[in-house]
Amino acid sequence: MKLVYKILLAVVVPAAIISVFFIYFIYNLLYNEVEQRFLLNLENSTENYATLINVRLSNVAELVNYTAKKIEKLPNPGISEINDMIIGNVEYDSLVYGSAIFFDSAFLGDLRKSFQYAYRVDSEIKTVELNNNNSKYKQYFSKKQDWLTIPKSTKKGIWTSPYFDEGMSNTLMITYSTPFFVGGKFAGVTTVDVQLVDLKKLLLINEKEIEGEYDPDLYIINTTDSLFIYTEREDIVGNFIYNAASNPKYSKANSISILDSVLMMKTGSGIVKDLSNHETFFCILRSSYLRKLDGR
Repeated sequence: MKLVYKILLAVVVPAAIISVFFIYFIYNLLYNEVEQRFLLNLENSTENYATLINVRLSNVAELVNYTAKKIEKLPNPGISEINDMIIGNVEYDSLVYGSAIFFDSAFLGDLRKSFQYAYRVDSEIKTVELNNNNSKYKQYFSKKQDWLTIPKSTKKGIWTSPYFDEGMSNTLMITYSTPFFVGGKFAGVTTVDVQLVDLKKLLLINEKEIEGEYDPDLYIINTTDSLFIYTEREDIVGNFIYNAASNPKYSKANSISILDSVLMMKTGSGIVKDLSNHETFFCILRSSYLRKLDGR
């Protein structure tokens, strides 16, 4: 064998092999670094969204709790006093769409078995008054209302799951409802409603500040029944309170179920793949109200 070939075999080929392994090592090192930064950005964005939503919803909940305490101090409130309260609740926070006070049959005042509601219509605030002698009252309360039945049975304030408020506001919303008591006995509930469309606006207004140049997809999922409250994508396989897109990006057989992934995880970040090897990045944070999922 010629000397030149011996030199190639002894020096160049091993050097080439070492170079390949070195490049592969650097590539994986850089890839892992980029991936870790990606997931860290994902977690930070999710944390900031979670903080934003929790602060705003906590403020709304405290507003309802304060209203309940005010009612408990009034022996026999009149309609004008109640209207002032619920209109004030709607005016207090732009996230509040509507506010209601319901007096149960156990309440012995003049407003027994009545329902007062204030809500936004463009720049105006309108009010509705229903009582047991009203056919609309009977029709509306003939259906189970979680914002009433759950606080009544648990004696605690709750956020409802997303629902369509048929017969009253006729919109998709979540409601915070807390009970009030007279003489130690359940007397009714006071509530505020947040439209899902207004929650979406809150997220979009703050999107640039929270995400910066990074642009992940955002999902918000209700913890109780795993319903999407908000999603930037409409091709996710899961339970929606509204119809998914008619032409999803992936077939149902090959699509990843984000909800299944969420239910299997606790808190943290991760990567999942569908059957077509398409990667979806996501991270999960839990809060007292909602589960936040921020993915791509």
